[in-house]
Formats: sequence, C-alpha cells, structure tokens
Amino acid sequence: ENEIQNPLESVCICQQCFFGNLCQFTTSQYSISLDALIGSMVAIEKRLCLNTITIVLFIVRNKCRSTGCALYIIVLSILGTCCLIILTLKFISLVLLAYLSNRLNCIFIEYFLKCSPTMFDWLNTCTLLERVWSIQSGLHFDKVKSKKITTVVLPIVIVCVGLSLLHDPLNRESIFDPSPYEGRWTWCMI
Repeated sequence: ENEIQNPLESVCICQQCFFGNLCQFTTSQYSISLDALIGSMVAIEKRLCLNTITIVLFIVRNKCRSTGCALYIIVLSILGTCCLIILTLKFISLVLLAYLSNRLNCIFIEYFLKCSPTMFDWLNTCTLLERVWSIQSGLHFDKVKSKKITTVVLPIVIVCVGLSLLHDPLNRESIFDPSPYEGRWTWCMI
C-alpha cells in the first residue's frame, strides 16, 4: 500500500499465470466469465436477436411433436430463448449496475450461462442419436417409444449437467476492484 501519497492506491504482485489489478484473472484455468471478457467494453446500443422463438412457433404444432426428436428441439429452442434472456439481463447488469456488487446475480447468471452450452451439446447429441436410430430402424421406427425414451432422457440430461457444474456457483466470488485508474468495478470470478 502506498499510504503516504494515496491510501487508496495499491499494487498487487501476481503469481505466475495471474494478471489484473487484483490478480483476479488467470490463464491457467477455465475460469473466465462474461464480466472479464466484455465487462469494460459493453455498449448500450448492442441488441440481441431472439431467433429461437421462430423455432418454438413452428414446432408447437401437434404434427411436429410426433417424435422424441421434436421434443429435444423444442427444449433446445426454449433453453436458447431463456439463455438469450439471461444474457440480456447480464448485459443490463453490466451496463446499469456496474458499480453494485450483487453476489446472487454473480452466482446464478454465470451458473446458467455456463450450464447452457453444455446442455445444448448434450441435447443436440440426443437429437443426433435419435435421428440415427430412426434411420437405422427405417419403417419399423416406433414414434411412441421414441417419445417415452425422450421424456426419460431429457430430465436425466438436465439434472446431470446441472449437478456436474454445481461446483461453479459454490466457488464463485464477487471481487471489488478499487483501482482509481480503471474505475470502480465488481468482477464475478472463480
């Protein structure tokens, strides 16, 4: 601390693979969040396009929901829409609430944004496997059995992904950066 000239000014000596005013960033682990990537560069004019709503509108028809594959696609589009809404909330919180430290915001939004891509990957894999199964079965493909399997697999995938990433919110912290040069900022870090 430099108490003689400015009591608020401090310098952190970072360990290897760490950087930032408070050594809050690392290059050795996968711990970077949306705050660290775009926090200081967010522009209010940026807009998000909700493309997945059109998928929901087309899939909601009863004829389109006859197989399990369609259920996966419906869940993917709903999850995508929810992810875009949460991402929009994250942008709003970065722009409007940059000076506020909200631990719950840090934990839940980052957790959902981290779970979403993994759930997308698993649900797309389930969709692929069902399509392969329908091609191999040909005319003997059982749509009723497909829907039953999907109703069992969907909750299992969602619960397993949620549990496998449960360590993330338990280890997440809001770090207040008091640097007078960068402006006051709260970082959401692991």
